Amino acid sequence: MMGLAADPAALTCLNIEQLLPILAVIQTNASVVPVINNWFNCLCCQPACSNETITIIHKLLVKKCPTEDWAAFDPMIYPTFRKANCLKKFASLSFLRWTKD
Repeated sequence: MMGLAADPAALTCLNIEQLLPILAVIQTNASVVPVINNWFNCLCCQPACSNETITIIHKLLVKKCPTEDWAAFDPMIYPTFRKANCLKKFASLSFLRWTKD
């Protein structure tokens, strides 16, 4: 997280601020699901991360979290993931619902 804090683009496009409550939730053994759901919902309100930013984040994760298998994760799945998440969010808006004529 500290490496991400040094990259303003990553802070903005990944909406890291919305994930900070996880630190308090983990200490109380409460569910992280509401925090994650809030983060997903707010992700589409931010500008998308550039491929360069995603690559930087991926390299940072591979370097700083060697026990996790971040090297096997394809960072270019982010654009697809983001589009699908945002489509799901915006498809639920009333002006996109099909109406019967």
